Amino acid sequence: MGRTRHRWHRGHRRHPQRAGPGPPGGREPPGVRDQSSLAQQYLRAGQIDEIDLNVVPVLLGGGVALFGNLDKAIDLERTRVVESDGVTHVRYRVRT
Repeated sequence: MGRTRHRWHRGHRRHPQRAGPGPPGGREPPGVRDQSSLAQQYLRAGQIDEIDLNVVPVLLGGGVALFGNLDKAIDLERTRVVESDGVTHVRYRVRT
């Protein structure tokens, strides 16, 4: 069985030369809020089988809830945790 990986990140801001041309009309690429909404749409549709999260503890006073607007609970199985200074990488399998 093949596997397709999709990554949502803000790399276009840090490495614009790697991001390629922007969208038609010069509009700004989607931000974090749009990306979390897109991820939620794919989760609702059952199109995501694995989630990789990179957790960096930073206090911002607010933020975007990655799983906040789902209409039902998503059952996740933690399959991998890698801890290092300043970041924790966690992988989950989405149970169906």
